[in-house]
Amino acid sequence: MKPLLKAFFTITLCFVTSFAFSQEEQDDKEDAKNLRSGSIIVTGKKTETGTVSVIDGSAVKETTKTDAINLISEKVPSFHNGNNRIMGFGLSASGAAAMTIRGAGLSVAGPSTGLPILINGLDAGMMVNNHQIADIFSMKNIDRIEVLLGPQPVLYGDSALAGVINIITKRRETDGFNTEIGGSYGSWNTTDDYVMHNGKISAFDYGFSYNFRYTDGARKQTINTPTRGNVEFDSRYKSHNGTFQLGYEVNKNWYTAVSGYLMNMDIHDPGGKGYGTAAATTRDNLEYFDVTRGGGTLSINNNYNKLTGSLQVYYNMGKHEAYRPGRVAPERDTYDSFDQMFGAKLKEKISFDTGTSITGGAEYRRHGGRAKNRALTGGRVYIDNEYIDEGSGFALAEQSLFNDIWIISAGGRYTHHSESGNLGSWQAGTLVNPLRGTKLHFQSARGFKSPGIMQYYNTMISNAPTMIESGKNLKTETYTSFEAGAEQNLFDIATVSVTGYRIYTDNRIYFQFGAPPLPMWFNGDKFNYNGVESSIDVKPVKQLTLTGGYSWIDIRGGNSWNDIRADGKKLLVNVPKHKAIGAVKFEIADFMIVLNGQYVKDIYQSASSKLDNFFVLNSKIAYTFLENYRVFVDFNNITDKEYVAFRNGVYDYPMPGFNWRAGASASF
Repeated sequence: MKPLLKAFFTITLCFVTSFAFSQEEQDDKEDAKNLRSGSIIVTGKKTETGTVSVIDGSAVKETTKTDAINLISEKVPSFHNGNNRIMGFGLSASGAAAMTIRGAGLSVAGPSTGLPILINGLDAGMMVNNHQIADIFSMKNIDRIEVLLGPQPVLYGDSALAGVINIITKRRETDGFNTEIGGSYGSWNTTDDYVMHNGKISAFDYGFSYNFRYTDGARKQTINTPTRGNVEFDSRYKSHNGTFQLGYEVNKNWYTAVSGYLMNMDIHDPGGKGYGTAAATTRDNLEYFDVTRGGGTLSINNNYNKLTGSLQVYYNMGKHEAYRPGRVAPERDTYDSFDQMFGAKLKEKISFDTGTSITGGAEYRRHGGRAKNRALTGGRVYIDNEYIDEGSGFALAEQSLFNDIWIISAGGRYTHHSESGNLGSWQAGTLVNPLRGTKLHFQSARGFKSPGIMQYYNTMISNAPTMIESGKNLKTETYTSFEAGAEQNLFDIATVSVTGYRIYTDNRIYFQFGAPPLPMWFNGDKFNYNGVESSIDVKPVKQLTLTGGYSWIDIRGGNSWNDIRADGKKLLVNVPKHKAIGAVKFEIADFMIVLNGQYVKDIYQSASSKLDNFFVLNSKIAYTFLENYRVFVDFNNITDKEYVAFRNGVYDYPMPGFNWRAGASASF
């Protein structure tokens, strides 16, 4: 009973005492309303110069998707993620959350490691294997999603190489209450049900949400396993997701809050198409996952006329278990890990009448955990309660000139890493508004990512009972980015933006298989590449909205041990050379009709493995009646396009064909 009691205590402690609503990460509501997808901004709260896509709560109601990651893929042209399911992303070798922004952020040996996903500013990543969990947050309590493009080292520190995804939850700011409930049902017994409630009574505000998602999955196949014979495997997915927030306005200048999230998911992998014909030793390696994650923050925020800031104390944890159903007991139970991160961050911004503002702060965090394989005789310890400590100081200065016609910013971050030593990063940019509706910008940044727990301690030498620490010879990855762009408002009905960039990388970390002393981690050679992204937003009449975007990335600029084609040209893998997105929204009376599509061309899983080009259309029809009630029907892949967007080794994971989902919601 002790392990169960410990898990119950840990989860209960996270849920009851955690999850602070990060006032630091919230811009003023009026500022948020003025932000457009793809706009170039310098926000009042975060003093950043750069490109950011802001996806507000209305976009959540317009999408046919049930998760934040696929919504971002619909809205941000230079963002791409692999996908192979109707719901959920998965983990390990079968995980499809290979997220990249501008071709950066993807680990060569697994899912994304250079693209933090934040919940109200809290890093919700898995700290043992150093990657994000794409299923961490559902879509039902979102105020907005900020997608920062390019390295963000000063305010976000280690690992923010490709950018940052910050999911900001709803908070009621006026007295009163609001409750929303909803449910849906569709193809393959897919359901997405939720309830959320927010309220404010005088100085107190609170909120909570719960979301349940389930699907049988679009794929099943029978695999001839060497130990259990023929076994049918499916791609079912189930998740529970809850959030909690409680805040108190001490006075007009001080606000304090606690908030938290708790998530559990069960996800099955049926293997790639034709997996049952593989060699016997391979057919044993299918894994199912049971993942529980929770975390939260306590924050104290101040807001005076010239001085704003916050103190955050945060915690994030996760327990991951995997088993291989193709084996007989007890060797079915394989992977078991527990990871955690805790820390504190202090940030203050002071503004002067001269148009100068200075942001400074400090942060400390400690992260790590344990991991082992329970199936092998005697067990195998991958990571034995190893932890990394990081302490940072950062500062960012901004100067506004000529009544905000010209804005300049520059800053740096100094970090002491317990394994990598002292690290420095910087960020600088300028924004010019020469004419009404015209913005020109330039930014340069140098971000870094230290080797994580997995690289330091999980070297996986063949037949070793524990892992050696040869990974400590690894150097820190660095990404240096230069970007320049323009945004133009046309006749107050359209906004067009174009940004070009060049990225230089050094000491990127790769994983190489082979005979002893391999497998091993190592630093790759330098490489650089170019990219261009653009977006357009047109509203010719009140009832009609047209949006579009395009991304081009020079994928031949990439370099790694397995990314060289036969003709000698090098490639970035899992990154599309061309991606185009577009949407049409028509609203009349109480009806809304949305049609959106994505086109992806020239994407490689490896040098010899090219994935399919595809064009996919989705549609939503919704009707609102009596102001607070809504019914809808979603259609995904309405042309029933057959394509493969994810491949594990030589095995294809075909995307689901045409599918639908219908539902209703009520708010009161």
